Amino acid sequence: MPGTNNEFRVERVTGNIGAIIHGVNAAAPISDGLAAKLREALWEYKVIFLRDQHDMTDESQIIFASRMGKVISAAHPTHGGKEGHPMISALDSEDRITKTNRWHTDTTFVDTIPAGAVLRAITLPPYGGDTMWANTEKAYMDMPEHLKAFLEKAWAVHSNRWGYAHARTIDGDLPPTSEESSFGATGFSGNPFEAIHPLIRIHPHTKRPTIIAGNHLRHILGLGAAASFEMLSIIQQYITVAENTVRWRWAPGDIAVWDNEATQHLAVADYHHRRVMHRISLVGEPPVSMDGRTGYQRIGHFTPIVPSPVSL
Repeated sequence: MPGTNNEFRVERVTGNIGAIIHGVNAAAPISDGLAAKLREALWEYKVIFLRDQHDMTDESQIIFASRMGKVISAAHPTHGGKEGHPMISALDSEDRITKTNRWHTDTTFVDTIPAGAVLRAITLPPYGGDTMWANTEKAYMDMPEHLKAFLEKAWAVHSNRWGYAHARTIDGDLPPTSEESSFGATGFSGNPFEAIHPLIRIHPHTKRPTIIAGNHLRHILGLGAAASFEMLSIIQQYITVAENTVRWRWAPGDIAVWDNEATQHLAVADYHHRRVMHRISLVGEPPVSMDGRTGYQRIGHFTPIVPSPVSL
């Protein structure tokens, strides 16, 4: 059980992504020095895990998240936050619209993609419900030069109509409505959002190339629906190859923090009991392409207003 924050230690989970951070009590005050260590570990390992955080509350989760970055005041552009804490997404499996079992980077359909997120286990099923993350920086590094050359110049449309729980189709058809899909495919949709982003961005902190793709990607500019589908499938094969992923089996008291600017993730929908998670997202920056151009909003508008600090 974490006590005082004086025994910081990193334990890698896989060779390419994921690390457990030992010796940190996320519910206790986080010094500037410790916050810097946590952020550096996050950018290096893409997702970090803290175990046995049983003292964490909604309020202390917000404070901890604010030490990792600036907290987005609205939990999600279209899906409302927890009552009393609008910056917290309460992801409850009893609300079927919150299934997120397709590979995605959070809310790529807005111009300012979240920098990351802090996810806390609240209620866990007795089995199943793991979360997986994939390293998009490593995926880019693994690609052949001719594929890199194409992607470095390519841009794509991202939409909240394509997203968390529906399967893509080669003809580019719209996903089913929530009434037609057992996963509530458009449950996160709400008002329409579309953004145009480079396929390859420069990470604002590491300055290394990462990929923006995943299930929010509607089509690649200059390609038809079928060609976009095939190209996205190729990209996703590099991103989600087993060696670039980590799968986390949740336990009570677990917290995960991920770099949304260098990863994709999904929640495995293999459980039959209630699962509740609380997520807080962090303010990011508009993606910048290899040649210095910036992603932009085409439809909709979302401002990640930073709320007033929360005190215990």
